[in-house]
Amino acid sequence: MSATTFAAVAQATGRTVTVDTTAALTAALGAASPGETILLAPGTYGPVSVYDRNFSTAVTIASQEASDPAVLTGLAVTHSTGLTLDDLECTTAGAAIGPYGAEATYDFEFLSDSNLTLTKLNVAGAADGTLATDISGLLIEGSRHVLVSDSTFYHLHNALDQFGNRGVVIRGNSFSYIWDDGIRGGGTSDILVENNKFTTFHMDPADTDHPDAIQFWTSNTSSDAKNITIIHNTYTRGAGNPIQGIFIEDELGDLPYQDVTVKDNNISGGIFNGIYLQHVQNAHVYGNTVTSYDGQDSNFDLLNSSNVFIENNAALHFTFDDDSNITAANNQINAPIPIPGTAARITDGAASGPTPNGPTGVPRSDPIHHWAGTPVSGLIGAMASLHVEGSATALVSRPLQFSAATHFAAPASI
Repeated sequence: MSATTFAAVAQATGRTVTVDTTAALTAALGAASPGETILLAPGTYGPVSVYDRNFSTAVTIASQEASDPAVLTGLAVTHSTGLTLDDLECTTAGAAIGPYGAEATYDFEFLSDSNLTLTKLNVAGAADGTLATDISGLLIEGSRHVLVSDSTFYHLHNALDQFGNRGVVIRGNSFSYIWDDGIRGGGTSDILVENNKFTTFHMDPADTDHPDAIQFWTSNTSSDAKNITIIHNTYTRGAGNPIQGIFIEDELGDLPYQDVTVKDNNISGGIFNGIYLQHVQNAHVYGNTVTSYDGQDSNFDLLNSSNVFIENNAALHFTFDDDSNITAANNQINAPIPIPGTAARITDGAASGPTPNGPTGVPRSDPIHHWAGTPVSGLIGAMASLHVEGSATALVSRPLQFSAATHFAAPASI
């Protein structure tokens, strides 16, 4: 990613005005000049709409008092450029659920915008509410050059939905008490997801959905997503139920993800797919750790992908299915650990769990599988739990190499 891709708009350098009512905030936005700062006195504001306001230097909306931040109850920004939100409470508590359900209801929407900075926000539903009926947090759609940083998301259905954007940075945020997904969406290129923390999701064990900390999909998209970087993120189960960690899938089957980097992420106590990459091309996956808790396997899966370099990762199981031109080096198997706060660990053989991607009845705890007659005994190297599923013909013709050799030009280090 080039530095210019994620360059922020110039910061506020103009005059400062202070407002204390929703009407005054709306008027100030309508009259704002580039570089202006609008300070919100302690109190509650909203909902507010901003339409077709374009600033060459960012206009900043911020709390006047850091110790008593202003509260927004709703904000819609559409077809606008050069806006910064800084140090604000964004509450969805008491919001009505729309016709498409809680997951598709948003009180904070950013549509077809550019040069947008959202930083130090506290986006939250009702702490005493029911997560299943809490609406979602932020929606960012069809926008360019967006930064979401140093913010907190909790008590929400989904935290941050993003669709069809270009040039997005999601950095240094925390996500907890989320009903379904943390960061999710599709059709976005030039996106960096970095240094985010996820814990305590999926609070209802009866819910049959499988939430994800980070999810990308191709449904309702029409072009390949390119230049996707996911680095230094952490998921820990916490007080919630296990979820999937990083889940990237091409449901449509003809829109591969191009130029993907997944680096130095830690997934602890997740469900089946700790890291799941399907239909990625020209990818570098390295330094990631997927740690299973006793009684629930969490694995590394690579499916229908090509030109992928996999190095220095650790997981209980590695699964490769219908891949081609894969190079693997220095990957390690790690054993399950006790669930934090519990006593002695369960035996390895008891932790097989379901097998969502493999043949029925083949337990995940089996050390090596020869599915579809694929010879893998000569390809194991330092790995003790390699799964080769499906036809995997390309994998057989170009076997995994546990060395420093590469089969393609790997992306530059980040």
